[in-house]
Amino acid sequence: MPGIFCAGDASGASSHKFSSGSHAKGRIAAKSAIRYIIEKNPTPNVDQGQIDALKAEILKPLDLFEQHKAVSSDPDINPNYMKPKMFMFRLQKLMDEYAGGVTSQFCTSKGQLDKALELPGS
Repeated sequence: MPGIFCAGDASGASSHKFSSGSHAKGRIAAKSAIRYIIEKNPTPNVDQGQIDALKAEILKPLDLFEQHKAVSSDPDINPNYMKPKMFMFRLQKLMDEYAGGVTSQFCTSKGQLDKALELPGS
């Protein structure tokens, strides 16, 4: 996805996630994001309707939680929503398996990245 950059937890279970590796990956992601902005100059042109729709989408998980929190005795496990921590685990698994994490031996391909985008939770 053009304009998306990740580092740290978002880049999978990497052996380079210690302080120096996290710092280096963060710098690489930040520099790449700045280069993208400078070269592509993506000036967003959105109307208030789009902003309101995004705001509703962003706040929807809070509404879902409030509406369905009594369905399960364990608030972390519910068929109607996914809490942020569970979503983080899902995203880490996707990034690890399809975007060059330890279980994919730090390798990825266009096919794997395309598959990651197709999976629920990505």
